[in-house]
Amino acid sequence: INDTVEFGKKYKHFSEVFVEHSDCFYPNKTDAKSWIEQLECLENARKIVSMLDENGGNKIFLVSPRHIETSLHTIVSFVEITTLATQKKDFETKAYRDLLTQICNRAYYEEELNKEIARHHRDKTPLSLIILDIDNFKHFNDTYGHQVGDDVLFELAQVIQKRTRKTDIFARWGGEEFVTMLPNTTLEAAHDVAEKLRLTIESHPFKNDLKITCSFGVAQFHTLDTEKSVMKKADDALYRAKKAGRNQVQISIK
Repeated sequence: INDTVEFGKKYKHFSEVFVEHSDCFYPNKTDAKSWIEQLECLENARKIVSMLDENGGNKIFLVSPRHIETSLHTIVSFVEITTLATQKKDFETKAYRDLLTQICNRAYYEEELNKEIARHHRDKTPLSLIILDIDNFKHFNDTYGHQVGDDVLFELAQVIQKRTRKTDIFARWGGEEFVTMLPNTTLEAAHDVAEKLRLTIESHPFKNDLKITCSFGVAQFHTLDTEKSVMKKADDALYRAKKAGRNQVQISIK
């Protein structure tokens, strides 16, 4: 901001014009610390606020507070980064979104799984996974063509996404396989979730009057597990569901 006087007129009481935004700092009104003190506790990369300008437009600013030595005053610099923030958000959306189904992709899922594994080790909270695969999917591609197969993948993803809790992570693992991560969920509870999804998919009226079923593998993360080992447990359970006749849920026996 070059014209600091004009900027000051627009935002006289900064903390009162901050807008709540998922990617930005917002003052905690119950905190005894001032908004500047709260901001100073954050890492530099998180010292970002959202404010409305005089036209009601949303603006994003990088904030840099600096104390003046031998003084009680603090200089706070605001640099507008609205365009950069928007571009960053768009990039992250594209990087973590599966283009066909419009749900999370494998890269995002693996990143979030590592976070939840760390939380499990820290807080000892249960963590379970569901992996599901469309039964006889090759048949749909061979019989009706790849466009119909793509339609099935998209519609299935939307059906499951609508029944996924906000705390869970649902993603396309690859091909016709999907995964759901369920924080704070035991193996038994995850099995119940998978069974409800199985019944929902089985009874859903898919486009072109196609009957779609899925097989499910369910596993719970344990302290000695790794990202790879817990996914293998779920995948092994999925394999047993396929071998046993498909359209069913199997849980990890380890």
